Parts: sequence; structure tokens; C-alpha cells
Amino acid sequence: MGATGLYLTGFFSSFPYRYPNYRYDGYRVYTNTAPTSAMRGFGAPQAVWAGEQQIDMMAEDLGIDPIELRRVNGHVPNYEVPGQAFIQSCGLHQCLDKIEQHIKERGKLPPNTGIGIASYGFMSGGIFNWFDTPYAFAAATIRISTDGKVDLYTGANDIGQGSNTTLSMIVLKSSA
Repeated sequence: MGATGLYLTGFFSSFPYRYPNYRYDGYRVYTNTAPTSAMRGFGAPQAVWAGEQQIDMMAEDLGIDPIELRRVNGHVPNYEVPGQAFIQSCGLHQCLDKIEQHIKERGKLPPNTGIGIASYGFMSGGIFNWFDTPYAFAAATIRISTDGKVDLYTGANDIGQGSNTTLSMIVLKSSA
């Protein structure tokens, strides 16, 4: 899975920003460790952490508010990640608006206190280049029986990220 992890690190290091001139060079290194597999993000968290640090540094160097820099450069609906993917929907700007509103409502913070901001995107409901046909990654079916029992059918596998809990909460909220 090393090649896949390496690809995903490069792919997700550009999320959720529009980089018209993006280039990624990655290298796999043999380490003599026991084999492992994908778990909780599979290359994305490391790339996003490094990328978000760079966004904050750029905002500081340019004298731009970090939220505004993210807003100006963030993905928008119908954006094509060059040579990789087509983003049909994206709620980044709405999320940034809510964060900005929360910060304003909170007011002045006590000394030695701050609010951390980071953005991240994850593609779902689409295909990556290594598939020949599209799969409904984000599809789910809900069946409600006459006795009120609700069944959720989804292809999500909970490997520690909490999808079982989150999807159950979405079903409960939707049925209320």
C-alpha cells in the first residue's frame, strides 16, 4: 500500500485549496519495519498538517487574515483539481463564515489563549484515477420498517474514525 499512501499524501496535500501550479514529489523509503496498512487518514493528516502550517506562515508574511487567505484560495463548487478530480460541491466557504462568526461573537480572549484554525477537504462520492468505473462511495440506503425500526446500509467501514457513531447520529437527526 506504500504507493497508494504516497499518492494520497500528494493528492490531499493540495486540499482544500486551488493551486493552479501544484507539483508534488514523493519518495517511498524501505524501513525494515513490520508491514502495516491504511488507518485513519492514510497519508492525508501528515500532508494537511504541513500544508496548514504553510498557509498560516503565508498569511502572516502577507499581512492577510488567515481565514481570508483560506477563503480566497479555497475550493469552490465545480472546481477541477488539475489532472486529479472534479469537485462538484464544497462547503468550505460556509464553514469559514461560521468560524469567523464564532470568533467575533466570542470576543477578546484572555492572555496566552488563542483559537486554532485549519481547513481540510476530503473527496467522496467520486472516483480516483485508478478506478475504471465510478463507485458510489458516499451512498447510503435507509429502510424504515412499519414497526419504526430504522436500518442504515452503507459501505463505510469504521476503522477508528467514528463513522458508525457519526452516521447513526445523522440518521437520528434526519428522522427527528
